Formats: sequence, structure tokens, C-alpha cells
Amino acid sequence: MLRQIKTKELTWIDIIDLEKKDLDFLESEFHFHAIDLQEITHRSTRPKLEEYPGYLFAIVHSPVFDAKSRSTTPAEVDIFITEGHIITVHMGRVHLLDQFFKQINESTVLQERYVGRSSAYLLYSIMGVLIDSSFPKIDHIYEKIELAEHKIFNGEERAMVYELSAISRDLSGFRQIIRPQVHLYNPDMLHGDFSTPAYKAIFKSIQSRLQRVWDALDNQYEKISSLSETNSNLLSHKLNEFIKTLTLLSAIFIPLGVICQVLPTISDAPRLNFVLFWIIIGFMLTIDFVILWYYRTRRMI
Repeated sequence: MLRQIKTKELTWIDIIDLEKKDLDFLESEFHFHAIDLQEITHRSTRPKLEEYPGYLFAIVHSPVFDAKSRSTTPAEVDIFITEGHIITVHMGRVHLLDQFFKQINESTVLQERYVGRSSAYLLYSIMGVLIDSSFPKIDHIYEKIELAEHKIFNGEERAMVYELSAISRDLSGFRQIIRPQVHLYNPDMLHGDFSTPAYKAIFKSIQSRLQRVWDALDNQYEKISSLSETNSNLLSHKLNEFIKTLTLLSAIFIPLGVICQVLPTISDAPRLNFVLFWIIIGFMLTIDFVILWYYRTRRMI
């Protein structure tokens, strides 16, 4: 589906779920490089930025959280930038970009603000929407880490093993999306038609935004790594305490078991044997009950 917003200065063309007619339109109307046209027909594994005579081509990866798998995956947006056009191509709807397009399309004021200026400013605005969408997701990860930390220090270490692993996987996926893009928009890489002060300033700002996202992710990654290590240490401590208790119980029950075996051999005091036997059994069961109750209240079993 091809839709567009057009002003005197600029046209924004947004293509959702690229079809052959859309590909033919781009080839005949703009004469983009065949490699770039081939690139937009499938998902790319890495972001990209290339400068050609007359246009820029960018593959942008924006993080999207999948609630079912509890992991962050990249949503791809391919962008062609010319002097008078911005063309965005993506498989399926990218929620924030779609919302941004609709807001502009429904307001003449916003059309003048975003599309009534240069392609550099519209590119800056689109990249801002895609990049800044990371911060609410990072805040949500922070909240999950805080909740996990609270539960860990309230005796729920075992329950948090899976939770910490899920958060770590989510953060790792997020970092893999952002890391390759941090230094991709280096203003010094512009040497052709787009090596203007406006584009260099835009690229510097985009790079700064991506760096802020990366720094926030790095802080969260350090925290989850430290918290995972703390959780492992607490679990190891509890396991050591449990083993020490089992060793102590063995030291108590083995002699008692020997006594229970020896008592039947004493034939001159059968009634005493019977009473002592049940006293010992009761003592052992009481110790078992107390130990089980203790570890249950401490959430160690």
C-alpha cells in the first residue's frame, strides 16, 4: 500500500507491505540503485547507511517488544532520502511511525511543520520517532529489574532465576539492535550532495540520540548482570545452609537408627524397648517437621 503527504517543498511517500507495482514505481520514478531496491524486498539482518549521487539510503532497525516471547526484536524501516522526497518502506505497520504519519496527514499545521520544510528536517523527525520509542521500553525494563530486586531480597531467589534470565535476554536483543547504529550516522561519512551543514547537524543529533539510548541500555545491562550474580550467590548460600543441615541431621539420625536396631536385641526389657522405640521415632519425626517448616517459611524448598 502506497500513501503520501505532499507539500510544495517536499513529498513523504510511505509504503506498507511492498508490492511489485510499488517496486516498479520506485525504479522508474527515482532510478534508485538495483542493490537498494533488492534490499527492500526482504528483511535485512543489519542496519545500513549508503550515500549515492542524488540520494541517501538507510536501513533503520527500531526495537519492538514481543510480549509472547518476552523478547525485543527489530522492526525494519527502509528510507530513501532525496532533495524533494522522503520514502519509507516497511513490512507491516510500524505503530509509532504509522501514528506519526496519520497525525501529519490529518493536520495542515503539522504538514507545514514537518513536510513543508527540508528533507533533512523530516528525516530528523522520523528518526526521532523511531529512536525515542526506545526510552519507554527501557523504562519498562527498569521497572521489571526493580521488581525482581525487591523479590530477590524478600526470599524469592528461586522464582527469580527464570525472570532474570528473561530480562537478560530482552536486554541482549535490545542491545544487538542499537549497538550497530550508534556510530552509523557519523556526520564525517557525508562527502557528496548531502555533505551540507544541515545534514551534518541532523546526523550529529541522530548519533547523539542513539548514544543516549545505548548508555541507558548499558546501565540496565550492568544492573541485571550484578543482580543475577547476587541472586546466584544467595542461592548458593541457601544451598550450603541446606547441605549443612542435612549433614547435621545425618549425625543425629545415624546413631538413633543404630539404637533402634540394637533395642530389639535386648530381651529383658521389652516394654522399655517399646517405649524408647516410639520416643526415638517421635523425636526424629519432630526434628523432620521442624526442619521442613523452617525451610518452607524461608522459601528454600
